Amino acid sequence: MARCKQCGASGLFLRVNEHGLCPDCAQKDMEIRLSISDKGLYRNEHVLPELQRKIEKLISSVGKVPGIDANFAGTVTDIFQRAVDADTKLASMLKTASITDLQAQNQLADDLLSEATRAITALSEKEDAATLSAGAGNSSADEIMKYKQLLDAGAITREEYDAKKKQLLGL
Repeated sequence: MARCKQCGASGLFLRVNEHGLCPDCAQKDMEIRLSISDKGLYRNEHVLPELQRKIEKLISSVGKVPGIDANFAGTVTDIFQRAVDADTKLASMLKTASITDLQAQNQLADDLLSEATRAITALSEKEDAATLSAGAGNSSADEIMKYKQLLDAGAITREEYDAKKKQLLGL
């Protein structure tokens, strides 16, 4: 008599797969794995390369722009690398790990990516503040466009974009 490891169903004619899951649980398991895989692919193809470009651009400001030092830039780079590592580990776990472990690793990758994005935004704001104090400030429209690009790239949330837009427009 077989027993499903996920839902606990059992019976003489119940078939389980190589992971000990009944057909219903196996289908749910596969859907979750595909969802996590798709999200990881999107991060690898779109979000991570965009953040990498931003980090490289901002790190080139180290020593040139007041407020951006090597320690701060190193911290941003470290956070980004941990996000990449978490995403790489997630990809290697997709076929064999339990759903609970996959979801935890996926959340870790998301959290690190959010932390990297916030750090990059802070670095960018330091660069912008230094540029403005040097007298080479951008117009509000330019700033709004910059934050719109960050929103489109997934580097900031809609709420962060809207708040910054209101601030720049003086609303």
